[in-house]
Amino acid sequence: MRRLLACVLGVGFSANGLMMLVGPTRRYRSIPGVAETGALNDHRVCAIGVAYVVAGVALVRLALRHTEQSAAHAGKTFLALHAAVRRCDSVTRPEHANQLLADVATVFLPPLLALWIPVAIALRHNVNEGEER
Repeated sequence: MRRLLACVLGVGFSANGLMMLVGPTRRYRSIPGVAETGALNDHRVCAIGVAYVVAGVALVRLALRHTEQSAAHAGKTFLALHAAVRRCDSVTRPEHANQLLADVATVFLPPLLALWIPVAIALRHNVNEGEER
C-alpha cells in the first residue's frame, strides 16, 4: 500500500511540476487563490516546479527501488536543476544576467559541492581498498 501511495503521489507531483515548468503563467493563473497572493514571478514558479518534479521522481524511485538514497539524489538533483533554471533566466532575460555573479556562491556552488561529495567518498573508498590489497 505504501509503495502504491508513493507512486501515485510521485506521478502527481511530477505532473504538477512539469506543468509549472512548461507554462508557469498558465499554471499560476489556473490554481484558485494563487493570483491573489501577489504578482507572478516566473522564476519562482519554475523553481517550485523543479522541486515538485524532483520530489515526485524521488517518491517513484523509493517505491520501485525501495532505497533511502533517493532522498540524497533528490536533494542534489533539485540544486542542480534550480541552478539550470537560474542560468536560463539569465540567458532569456538580460536584466537577470547581472545576478549571475552574485549567484555563484549561493546557487551554482552548492550543487557542485553536492555532486562532488559522493565522488570524493567513492574515490577515498577505492584508495583505501587499494591499500588493503
